[in-house]
Amino acid sequence: MSAQVNMAGFFPPSKSELWDNALAWQPIPVHTVPKSIDKESSIGLEYNTSSINVTAIHVLPVQELCESIECPTASEELSRLWRSDLVRKMEDENKDIVEYLKLHSGIPNFEFRKLWMVYDNLFCMASHPIVLKEFRRVLQHNDTQKWPPWVNSTIFERIHVLYDKSSRLKYHTDLLRRLRGGSRLCRCIFSNFDTFAIYKGRGFVELKTIVEGPVLKDIIERFEAKANGTLGTRPKLYAYSAHDTTLAASLAAIGIYPEEFPHYASVVLFELHKKGGQFVVEVS
Repeated sequence: MSAQVNMAGFFPPSKSELWDNALAWQPIPVHTVPKSIDKESSIGLEYNTSSINVTAIHVLPVQELCESIECPTASEELSRLWRSDLVRKMEDENKDIVEYLKLHSGIPNFEFRKLWMVYDNLFCMASHPIVLKEFRRVLQHNDTQKWPPWVNSTIFERIHVLYDKSSRLKYHTDLLRRLRGGSRLCRCIFSNFDTFAIYKGRGFVELKTIVEGPVLKDIIERFEAKANGTLGTRPKLYAYSAHDTTLAASLAAIGIYPEEFPHYASVVLFELHKKGGQFVVEVS
């Protein structure tokens, strides 16, 4: 869905391409593969921004775009984490809301790791007032609106905070960051780059070590090709469309853990610049 929305913005139809005067949209193919074989061959899209037209799209192989593919080692590590003292402490500190959700959520065998199921549904309800007119956007919500009978804004905020905390646990250990966010430990600094920096506010914070993730690995290889002159001059932008968890895994791979877990339509930009004869990667 995200890829389709972005394609609609990148390639608005000309007058001759309009097929419905009430709909300024033309169909752009978005290629996907079954999750079961995503590890072997996922799909990315390449844009040539010097010539915005349909023929500028090229299908590219991208390894492991889905970060939740089956990995026994990662699954066992995450299960171990869910049984850890850290999680037990979080559960004890929030026992009241956990027990409340066990009673009211309707989720069989509800436990802390299933909190995302509750949050996702409530967030969607609050985010689509056109479809569900009785709901408003979260920030406008008040207790007079009709959530499920057992939910009000106070309960939702508790769920939201815990969702952010519990979701960050998915990439809490080095092993999880390597397997879910990364395929191998990266070089201390990109071999061809002098600086790898994260944009924070008005300045940049340099990173000395990162974990090279599935998507990040592909980005690094393209940057290296650009830096050594083997990429060519035409490609200006590569776009990857995936899930919030994919984005979180890639951020974790470079040591970024947002206080709030990525929402729908979140975007991260990796930019390669040459400043004063040096290559710099900026993340914002």
